Amino acid sequence: MRARSLLTLTLLLTFATSVALTTSTALTPSTALAQDADATPAGAEPSASQVALARRLFADGVRATEEHRLADAQAAFERSYALSQREVTLLNLAVVLAESGKLVAAVDAYRRFIARADGALEARHGANARTALAALEARLSNVTITVRSIRENDEVRIDGTVIAHEGLGLELPVDPGTHSVEVRRGGRSCARRAIRIAEGARADIELDARCLPSPEETARLAAAEAEAQREREEAASGASPWVWVGVGAGVLVVAAAIIVIVLLAQPDAIDPYVGNLGPGTFTLP
Repeated sequence: MRARSLLTLTLLLTFATSVALTTSTALTPSTALAQDADATPAGAEPSASQVALARRLFADGVRATEEHRLADAQAAFERSYALSQREVTLLNLAVVLAESGKLVAAVDAYRRFIARADGALEARHGANARTALAALEARLSNVTITVRSIRENDEVRIDGTVIAHEGLGLELPVDPGTHSVEVRRGGRSCARRAIRIAEGARADIELDARCLPSPEETARLAAAEAEAQREREEAASGASPWVWVGVGAGVLVVAAAIIVIVLLAQPDAIDPYVGNLGPGTFTLP
């Protein structure tokens, strides 16, 4: 039965250890866990009421896990850990995250538990935690994202989470399943791609961030081009009538000048050659 699975047994054993929750100095919490309004500040000692609430939430998480209400269990353990940063709570959270298929978060929780557990807790759960971590790491999927034409202020997101530009071109761990990779510029999407990746597999994703103009930009460019075209047409056909009068007068003056020049260029009438033969009809060539 699922209630007696290794998962449940691990939780019950861990819960037995956690009964000793007291007001001892809390360890520095991880920023990966959910925040709570009553959470203990980093490095601060939890109050008695916070410890009591953390214990109750821990028990709620164990009960929810036994009933396979994993989302409720995760929320309860996260709130409990935010109130009193006990490694046993972190271990239970890792187990629930792994059981929920949230492998990346589970790996992170196991690593933090292993790094912080010592003494009796390490002796009791360290070996099992390291075995579970190795198994989860083998199941992790990895993606490498490359973006062409990317700009400094572009946002690259995977499943809505922003990825630093420094992470592009590197292998990034992801949970197996379907993921959406998107490039956003100025609040709008430039490129998007969905992938499905199996456990332990890796995938290369390449996107081109050359954004098309937005509808607003397209309308503005069209209006500017229309205005420029109108001005060109006016320059070609919409000149003042006085310009044409001046042009016509100039043509008449030029024509008259040409006529005068032609007339002045005509030779005088050739007189008959006068000689001994008297007036004749011969002319010099």
